[in-house]
Amino acid sequence: MTWTSFVSFDGIDSLEAQAGSGQMLGWEKPPSSWFQLNVDETIVLQTSKAGCGGLVQDSLGHWIVGFSRRIGLCQPNVTKEWAIAEGLQLAWDLDLKKIVLESNSEEVINMSLYDFCSIGSNLLMKAKDLLSRDWQVDVRVISRGCNRVVDTLAKMSISNFAILDACPPYLRNWLDQDCLGLNSSPV
Repeated sequence: MTWTSFVSFDGIDSLEAQAGSGQMLGWEKPPSSWFQLNVDETIVLQTSKAGCGGLVQDSLGHWIVGFSRRIGLCQPNVTKEWAIAEGLQLAWDLDLKKIVLESNSEEVINMSLYDFCSIGSNLLMKAKDLLSRDWQVDVRVISRGCNRVVDTLAKMSISNFAILDACPPYLRNWLDQDCLGLNSSPV
């Protein structure tokens, strides 16, 4: 088995250090020949209705595939597990062998990578299984708001399920701005 999986805390651990510098956080292109998978989740607190979304882009920032998945009634951490498991499954099914997975769900990422006990949800076990397969996955924790496109896909999931082979017109401007680093938000 030749796979790698490690965590870099691009937007979480370094937030305090960056706060005084005025540095902006935003979408960063993956290395050449790699694909980037960003995932996010959403939950309507009043109803507990939840969903998740994700986007796979190539190293030039081109849209490969996006998804929006309605989950139904769900707890917040389980919604985060859905986002990661669904995104990894989609990337695996597309036969992408080099993935940068980005999520703001530090706790779920840590459980997927470092919690070696056999107790866990089925979704967490699915994520662990996917991470152990023969591919390279660089897992990164990012700050909230780094990618408005994925946030919008997650919010869309409350009302529908979709696999999107092309960028919807209403997201095109945000996708282009993300790729140019224009949608960065101050820390």
